[in-house]
Amino acid sequence: MGFQRHAAKACGGSVKYLCFGYKEVVAEFVASKIPDFSISSDGYEALGTLDENGKLLGGVIYYEYRAGEIVRDVRMAIAGEPGWLNRGLIRAYFEYPFCQLDCTRITVVCAKPNKRSRQFAERFGFVMEGRHKNAVEWHGKPADLISYGLERHNCKWIENNGKIVTKAA
Repeated sequence: MGFQRHAAKACGGSVKYLCFGYKEVVAEFVASKIPDFSISSDGYEALGTLDENGKLLGGVIYYEYRAGEIVRDVRMAIAGEPGWLNRGLIRAYFEYPFCQLDCTRITVVCAKPNKRSRQFAERFGFVMEGRHKNAVEWHGKPADLISYGLERHNCKWIENNGKIVTKAA
């Protein structure tokens, strides 16, 4: 499969690539890694990480985009194999919603029992904003859903607060 891809700087280890244009493949991969998660509409985008041989290692699904006059929010679902990210890819995964979609915030929701996902969100700067009692199934049982948010001005992964800066000639 010939993914469209762009190289991301390697920070140790092998070069990894950002792939786009195959949202169905990436979304299926990400959804397969998250218990009881599915995307039910075409209203989403997905970007993936490929290794140097073109193997899909991980990805991000952007869904439930809400665009208001002042607040623009999108949800992210994130999953991958160990070592699937590097700094260049992390930056790209945050630049898409903050710079391309001009979002003011990103929302991530995780099942409370999913400690790895919650720690992942917190490590990338997301802040816990709420808890929804018995709002999701986790391995066939009811579980609380934890909401996390990251506002553009608090994102350490993008430059200039996500604003495009042009150099004077």
